[in-house]
Amino acid sequence: MKAIHWLMALCGVLALAGGPTASWAGPALSQCNGIKDLVFVPHQDDDLLFMNPDIESAIDAGGCVQVVYLTASERGEGEPYMLGRERGVRAAYAYMAQVADQWTQDSVAVGKRTIIRYTLIANPRIQLLHMRLKDPWLGKGWGSLTPLSQVESVAGTTAQTLGAFAYSYTRDDLLQTIAGIIRAYAPSTIRHMDDTVAVPYTALCWRCAGHDHPDHIASAHLVRDALKTFPEGLFAEVAYVDYPSQERDANLSSKEIEDKTEAFRRYAWDDYRYCSGAAQCKEPAGPAASWVGRSYYVSRRSAPPVLLPASGGGYLLLAVGESNRAANFWTSTQGRWGSLGGRTSDPITAFQYPDGGAGVAARDANGRVWIQRQGNHGNWEGWQTIKGARLKRLPTLAAQQAAAVGLGNDGLFHFSAYNTEQQSWPAWTAMPALPQPRPVATLAVNANGAYVVFACDQDGAIWASTQTKPAQAADSGLPTWTAWQRIVQETGIL
Repeated sequence: MKAIHWLMALCGVLALAGGPTASWAGPALSQCNGIKDLVFVPHQDDDLLFMNPDIESAIDAGGCVQVVYLTASERGEGEPYMLGRERGVRAAYAYMAQVADQWTQDSVAVGKRTIIRYTLIANPRIQLLHMRLKDPWLGKGWGSLTPLSQVESVAGTTAQTLGAFAYSYTRDDLLQTIAGIIRAYAPSTIRHMDDTVAVPYTALCWRCAGHDHPDHIASAHLVRDALKTFPEGLFAEVAYVDYPSQERDANLSSKEIEDKTEAFRRYAWDDYRYCSGAAQCKEPAGPAASWVGRSYYVSRRSAPPVLLPASGGGYLLLAVGESNRAANFWTSTQGRWGSLGGRTSDPITAFQYPDGGAGVAARDANGRVWIQRQGNHGNWEGWQTIKGARLKRLPTLAAQQAAAVGLGNDGLFHFSAYNTEQQSWPAWTAMPALPQPRPVATLAVNANGAYVVFACDQDGAIWASTQTKPAQAADSGLPTWTAWQRIVQETGIL
């Protein structure tokens, strides 16, 4: 079967690295409405300016959000300024959660180190962790190396912390601590900054095209390296364009900009470098005014456009736009590009419905899968989501079958097939558990007309599960899929 051969190319053997185990655990996924976000940023305000509205959307959906601030962000001004910025982000998150700005403070042990933690009383699914690495802004201007950047870029450099818990971190210490936080929290999605900026740390400058803060880049490098100690596909990963987003078009709705602006203002009221309080605060201003109107994802690879026949003749090209991160299409009959809207950190996938109509699927940064269909007259019918599970990756869709399978945040594969009579996609149906699955799967139809899903585990073994009942049978509690069966691989195929 072609599906098996395609999957074999993705099934390699992975060596797992060990790491420290933290002495605390995050909430269960069932307590988080299917969303467990773990956010890593170097400074207070980076998450608010560059990662919203995604974080606020996760909170609105009842998800769990834990933010880790790597530095004290005190700019050499000591604990008073550090504590003010920490108060500011607490106020911003309380505003986003629409609850009182009241928190409990405690500390958590990660390996041999202790980290300050704040938990929102009215919504304990929101937690803020502060590692408090000193950030004195050495030298003149934005091009100077801060300690976090030096630890990441200069061998043998260490960074010290500020506050009650005094530690010295090497780069390896930081990697182990970040990995320990990830392991303890067991997130569904990890959000971090842009690690792809290639400008040398020492050449960075304020507002120069293509440049970013050295600590933004350093923090992303550290998180990406920590992720290498975990099995592939264990977490969804989203990286955000930071300062250079100001060079692109505004891409958020007026409501998203309004909400993002107000959350940032709540922070700025406690950061005296922005504002001296709420009454006279004019923020966001300058570059921040550009950042609140934009949210862009880092593109790690160029995905080729998908070619499909178009309704009414000709053909379609479909791809994610680099400049807008939206689903875009080009028609041979009109000879120009159009946009279907939306924002995705993944590529998109396109397929044909059984009647020959074109369809496109995208996954948003909170794991929802959205689908559009092109009608008989070439008009697109608008985005509709497949309800239920949130997926870690874009699902695989069967060619000309309008059926999809993808790995959910819960570690299970989920299936949905288009209902031609109701002209809708039913909610995701969970498949049986496959221990330690890789994040990709493929599907086919057997001689009896039943769907067969193929997947592989972390050891490279290929497994198959066959549909036994229509997807609607899940409502009656009947099993809809066989238990996974291992496929014996023929000698010489791999």
